[in-house]
Amino acid sequence: MRRTATLVLSLPAAMLLASCAVPQMPMAVMASDAGQPPAGVTLGAAGPVASPAHGGQFAPAVAFGADTYLLVWQEGFSGAGGGSDILAQRISPDGATVGEPLTVCAQAGAQETPAVAYCSGHFLVVWADRRGRDSDIYGAIVTPDGQVTPTEGFLIAGRSGAQVAPAVTTDGKGQFLVVWQGYVDDHFEIHGARIDAANGTLTDKMGFTILDRGERPSVAWTGSNYLVCQKWYAALVSSQGKVVVPTTQVWVDKIAGASVAVGAWGDGYVFMNSQPFPDPWGWSGNGAIAGARLLADGSLPELKASEPFRRGGGERFAGAKADGRVPNCLDAARWFNHPGWPMGMRGALKHTMGDNWPTGTPAACYDGRSLVVVWSCGQLVDTRRLNHRRLYMTRMLPGWGLIDRPAALIVADRDEAEEPVLAAGPTGQSLLAYQRVNADGPAVVWRLLSEAADKGPPKVEYVVPASDTEWIVRFDEPVAPGSIKAGGFRLFTTEEGPAPLEPAAPLQVKDAALNADGRGQQREVVLTLAEPLKRDRQYILQVSGIADRSPAANAVTTARYAFLAQPGTMVRTDYVDHWITAGPFPRDLKNHPFDPATVQPADGDAIKTAAGEVKWSALNAQAVDLGRRLGEDGNQLAYAMTYFYSDRARDAVLRLDTNDHNRAWLNGRLVHDGISGATASRGFHDSVDVVPVHLAAGANRLLLEVENRLTTWMMVAQITDAAGQPLGDLTWLPGPSGSGSPAGR
Repeated sequence: MRRTATLVLSLPAAMLLASCAVPQMPMAVMASDAGQPPAGVTLGAAGPVASPAHGGQFAPAVAFGADTYLLVWQEGFSGAGGGSDILAQRISPDGATVGEPLTVCAQAGAQETPAVAYCSGHFLVVWADRRGRDSDIYGAIVTPDGQVTPTEGFLIAGRSGAQVAPAVTTDGKGQFLVVWQGYVDDHFEIHGARIDAANGTLTDKMGFTILDRGERPSVAWTGSNYLVCQKWYAALVSSQGKVVVPTTQVWVDKIAGASVAVGAWGDGYVFMNSQPFPDPWGWSGNGAIAGARLLADGSLPELKASEPFRRGGGERFAGAKADGRVPNCLDAARWFNHPGWPMGMRGALKHTMGDNWPTGTPAACYDGRSLVVVWSCGQLVDTRRLNHRRLYMTRMLPGWGLIDRPAALIVADRDEAEEPVLAAGPTGQSLLAYQRVNADGPAVVWRLLSEAADKGPPKVEYVVPASDTEWIVRFDEPVAPGSIKAGGFRLFTTEEGPAPLEPAAPLQVKDAALNADGRGQQREVVLTLAEPLKRDRQYILQVSGIADRSPAANAVTTARYAFLAQPGTMVRTDYVDHWITAGPFPRDLKNHPFDPATVQPADGDAIKTAAGEVKWSALNAQAVDLGRRLGEDGNQLAYAMTYFYSDRARDAVLRLDTNDHNRAWLNGRLVHDGISGATASRGFHDSVDVVPVHLAAGANRLLLEVENRLTTWMMVAQITDAAGQPLGDLTWLPGPSGSGSPAGR
């Protein structure tokens, strides 16, 4: 085992030394593994720590203080026949390594799973130590100038039975709280002990019990209490070491990996990975990254808010997470080309959208501008295994205002990236560390995340109708609920003519409120009008006083947005759910029973055939089960038509998943033919047809022909942009007689 020499310094002297480290140039940068950080975020180059010893590097942890990041990790394999040490590297806020790596502890046996926090001029590093008969919790002080004392560490928890998986935080007022997983009477509990940051003495020499069951705890200071969590449970501990809110279930998913605690805006947050590994049939639900709060009074806002989604059972709740309707769900696996999560669907869990599955323990920190959360997603090898883990991130503002939705893929190398950790540094900056795993074994990598200050007010992206008198105003970022007032929105009619449009008589806005639908992503305001708008007419929306949720609370002074009061209504789905269908017809039909180039049916219209009349029938469904509707006899086909409105001509993508093959016409033109020449059957969710299309300005009509060769007969369709994101400003028309002339008529 490689040992690194270190300067031995007495504990009192070490605590008095000021930082005098000389910054050095960063070590050689590893091969690029950057994905694409979100707008406003800079992701620094990957910086490695020293070359791994035999067995690799594991379990990174990081803290910030005295203008220095201290990154600690386990050096070497700690399993049977191995041995490991605790090492550390100082890093400056400009991304330079400071000095050589430090040996925090290199005693005989194994030292593993370190944690670190900063208070009162120095860092406290804690770890699980197997120098004796079993595992105990040890700690050491590291000063900002790189002094470690005592070099052998000092004992924090050494009762009989294993003490493992420590975590540490500080109240910032001269006290550390160390928590760990302790073995007592055939089960594990979560214990804690306070340490006086001024002199390093142990306040609670025997420790105390925080959770009577648990493993792999995390701890954070909320501003008033310590939040201690494990999986989906948490408790609050006062600075006097008393449990003020006992063990409490904070979230509903009872299959979860280790969770992480973080304090922000005076509250305690728990982020966890529910369903960290897939069930072969999907019965366990979908992998997801969810957050929840345990407030100082013991209340659980997110657990309470989840009740309406859970009333329909696990499948409905999993679907709500996948569909983005659960506001505190940051990411969730979605069944391939399916809205929601159809548990136990025939064919088992074939794959998810992008083959992505959130897995592992998330990381979180408040950087002074937003709450930053990073997690890994594995890709499905089959229905049981995950590999190629990559890192995603989102930033959050108060009230679950997600800045980055969908989440941004930030680390996307061919190697595995897992076990992320974060520490907030100077305002707007944090240090991200993680394990990179390849054929040579795991190595610790770090990168700086820098978030620019938000200096701009929210801007209107589009205005679409929810009904004749309710209109949705979509902003480009989460808006502050307290700034939303009816008087902040003035709506004007316009005179017909070339732009710029001049406002005429104002229309009364009776009410304005944040859209309660989770899929509004805290970006949408619902305006209730005194009278309907005239469709196909131009209007001007004047906005004032609407603020974002950034610390600066940037507000709109006065801004005008011209929009078309387009016909139809918005649809809050990612998939087309307004259809009229007709069938069944023989699959070997030589000619269409109508002209696909001109047909524009309405609900109830009849198609005359030699066998009699077949009527078009309306239905609202995203995943359309034609077999349940028309029977599952083989060798049949059916037609499905939908009408929608685009306020401008634009390029888009049509995504089709059908069992079996399909054809598609847009505005009377054949844009896809997956039936001609197809000889084999095609399973639902086995594949997707991705068809570039061009939408006309005004009403559009989409016609599908879907065949069935045997049993299952289903279809789902989606209209997206080039990046695969739904076009939220489309509106759906009831039929050819709706407002606006159907394109191609």
